[in-house]
Amino acid sequence: MRSSWQLPLLIGALAFAVRRGSVANVGGLQTLLGYDEGVYMGAATALVHGLMPYRDFTLVHPPGSTVLLAPFAELGRLTSEPAAWAAARICMMLLGGVSAALITVVARRVSIVAALGAGLLYALWGPVVHVERTTMLEGFVLSGIVMALVALRRPNETIARAVLAGAALGLGMSVKLWGAAPLAVILLWLLISRAWRTLAIVAGAAASAFTLVVAPFMWAAGWRMVQLVFLAQMARGQGGTPLVDRPARILSMDGTLGAHDVSGVSPLPSAAVWAGVGVIALSAIVVAWRRPIGRLWVALLIVQVAVLLAVPVYFAGYSSFVGPALALVLGAGLDVAVRDPRPPALRRPVAFMATVVVVLMAATGISHVLNDGDSLRAADDRVAAVVDASRCVAADSSGVLLLYDALGRSIDDRCGRPLIDVDGTVYAVQPDNPGRLSSSTRRTQSDAYQQALRSYFGSGDTVLIHRAGADALTEGTSEVLAAKGLTLELPGLHVFGGPGGAAASDGPRAGMMIR
Repeated sequence: MRSSWQLPLLIGALAFAVRRGSVANVGGLQTLLGYDEGVYMGAATALVHGLMPYRDFTLVHPPGSTVLLAPFAELGRLTSEPAAWAAARICMMLLGGVSAALITVVARRVSIVAALGAGLLYALWGPVVHVERTTMLEGFVLSGIVMALVALRRPNETIARAVLAGAALGLGMSVKLWGAAPLAVILLWLLISRAWRTLAIVAGAAASAFTLVVAPFMWAAGWRMVQLVFLAQMARGQGGTPLVDRPARILSMDGTLGAHDVSGVSPLPSAAVWAGVGVIALSAIVVAWRRPIGRLWVALLIVQVAVLLAVPVYFAGYSSFVGPALALVLGAGLDVAVRDPRPPALRRPVAFMATVVVVLMAATGISHVLNDGDSLRAADDRVAAVVDASRCVAADSSGVLLLYDALGRSIDDRCGRPLIDVDGTVYAVQPDNPGRLSSSTRRTQSDAYQQALRSYFGSGDTVLIHRAGADALTEGTSEVLAAKGLTLELPGLHVFGGPGGAAASDGPRAGMMIR
């Protein structure tokens, strides 16, 4: 029995080490790794400080992550927000390690070769590492998918395992609506298999878990929640990667990770990308034909790829959505290539090609992650001194406020309506987008968005600007910042106001654009 858990434990430990190492490589646990992670931890912080998402601040995803991160946000009230955020990141890394170990368990149902291939790919693949090293939505969604696959060994499953699978999928959907895709695939698999009891239990448990998380927020916010979570997402404009380039993005073989350029990593030739696609497609066909449980994995992979091809924009970490299914399909395909190719003369070349694709995906992915970080590393003592001396602090990134332990106290001091998600604010103030404009264009052209920023920035004694280009500040909004005076200018961060305000600054004059 012990030997059956040795490989999963080793894979899980490797996955945790890679996730922890990638953060250490770009600055450490108390470092800003990206914008979105701060939004989700910031939402949880706002919740424990008495604010309700959708009603009191903008959130464009279901509230599952807010609920799951709330215990860490509460820890931030007792200690500090940077320390609590670091603890949340460690727990997300542990969760990623558990998912990698469980993927190995699922693939072991095929063979030890499949378990090794699937586990290593999941542990090392860049997009999965990217989201499981910090407080990103996708880490929770992936855990729900993996847990469901572990629980469902066959269509006619025990009641306890069916409940576990349904609850895991329902919780994943309460974090991000994309979680509905794997739930639908699994329910369809059970329907085709005529596993009526398991189907009913999984569907009921998923609906119950989703409702339990979402209902209190829906009760408090009503139609506003529907508008932000559903309608705002549907109104997003086109942008980012063209369809023809999506396969490379999905496989993380394009020299970038999501929306982040990675210096020193050259894009792979298109021939290599399409060779990888071909190996995956061949693996999927063979696995679906030869292994009944593999048909579920292949169906998951196809549907999830379809989702990624259909979304209007493509952000960092989106590729991770296919991680569990892709790892299982390639692991099972590797098993066929290594152990039972037909004719026998193809054993070595087929095994070699399959191994190269797995290793290449893992190697290119992890090289991305090792160089993937935000421009803001750790809290600067000079900025901390200004923030500590200020009563009300505003910022264009919740992550920056968390980094300087300023979000919760600014809420408690009633400093003004916080913009937890500055980027998402445009969806709240201008939900309609008939012209399918990109987000940046909408921000520039929306008077309501610019007014929301002016009001929020104006409420702060100190304002921290980290993403002026992404904020799409107009001249009028820049004037609000310029009037406060530029107190400090650091790489990746501009500090306006603070002790002495404009009088103590030789910063930009009113009317100058802040970029």
